[in-house]
Amino acid sequence: MFNLKRDSDCTQNLQSESPFNLSNSAEYLRYKDQKINQFLKLKDSLMVQVHDLANPTDSEKSEIRTRCRHTNMALYSTDKSVSREDIAKFASHFGLLTLDANPLSDDDGISSLQVSDSVQTREFIPYTNKAIQWHTDGYYNDMDHMVRSIILHCARQAESGGENEFFDHEILYILLRDRNPELIRALMDTDAMSIPPVFDKADQELRPERNGPVFSVSKHGCLHMRYTARTKSIAWKKSDMIHEALETLTAILKSDSEFKIRAQLFPGQGIICNNVLHNRNSFIDSETAQRLVYRARYFERISDT
Repeated sequence: MFNLKRDSDCTQNLQSESPFNLSNSAEYLRYKDQKINQFLKLKDSLMVQVHDLANPTDSEKSEIRTRCRHTNMALYSTDKSVSREDIAKFASHFGLLTLDANPLSDDDGISSLQVSDSVQTREFIPYTNKAIQWHTDGYYNDMDHMVRSIILHCARQAESGGENEFFDHEILYILLRDRNPELIRALMDTDAMSIPPVFDKADQELRPERNGPVFSVSKHGCLHMRYTARTKSIAWKKSDMIHEALETLTAILKSDSEFKIRAQLFPGQGIICNNVLHNRNSFIDSETAQRLVYRARYFERISDT
């Protein structure tokens, strides 16, 4: 059932009719008005009740697709017990089949995010109770292995904390472009953002250097973003415009923006999204409340049908 092969689906495909083409102001303005209007219309009703996560009804799927189409995300809630297989089945209803399995994920390609003292995971912030800064998943992947969508499913809640924030990358694109289109041009440079190589203790290369844009457009015309607010293990192109773009982007994400979505996920709740920007507050576990979130990353974007 689980296809772990890559999906080479990321190109700088700026067709003349694309709203993401900086030369096409008319199409951009039409896209911008529709995007903002639909987002604000739906932002307070992102939660969809799903009776059986593994087998959502046509109506439930339609509600989720509508939200993902206009806001790139949908929250869901179910009262039934949910297994890891149920999460994968749920994803398959939306065209999500190709898991981005990584060395820290479990055998089924889904990761169990919880506080861990194991040597393998303790250096990685998702496996601690520390806050996680703004990022998109898989920002360190190469351009042929872009993480297009993710599911975060809460199985257990912490004693306190662990709230998430989400920000639609298309809305961020609009806010930056309206400030100065040259900021977008800079962030679309193929060497705008670099991830240094990773070596093991024997100085063997585990992962090569990865260069790429922040914003790119897939061959299907969809906007994609790769970003992290981390200052370690990241290198930015040295240019005045990149510096200004990062300062502006950071200010937007730190602001009390009307476009920011805040959500405290309770057991049985989750989010399915087109890899929007997200973060996580720190949290505190107790003996009776230990946070566990299942994370599934996919190379496909959520389908419209």
